[in-house]
Amino acid sequence: MRNSFQLLNKFCLVLAFAFIFAGCSKDKDPAPAPAPKGTLLTYTNINDRSFDRIDIIVDGKVAGTLTKPFAVKPTCGAAASASVTSIELSVGTHKVYAIQYKNGENVGEWNEETETINDGKCTPINWTE
Repeated sequence: MRNSFQLLNKFCLVLAFAFIFAGCSKDKDPAPAPAPKGTLLTYTNINDRSFDRIDIIVDGKVAGTLTKPFAVKPTCGAAASASVTSIELSVGTHKVYAIQYKNGENVGEWNEETETINDGKCTPINWTE
């Protein structure tokens, strides 16, 4: 009888610890859904003798640079290159402008505009003179 009592005590002790540790374990939260994004696609068809580079400024930071013109409007989904910027942005409104440089000097700027980025969509901008 005494062995049965000791065995029962050990079983209860093990069971109690199992419940304590199970209660302390963290529930795994599901991974948050990725934030919706869209693409700002920029290009220019200005003659490349007019610029060395055009910096694309989004929300106060340089987000891309153009160093060559693009003859026609690129299709949405075009890869970023010297003549196209493809900038992934969160959905919502963003302040966008560009600065044109020649021989390292600022030779022109485009006014800041507010662009709306929509989920999974492409917003093209052609920087023209």
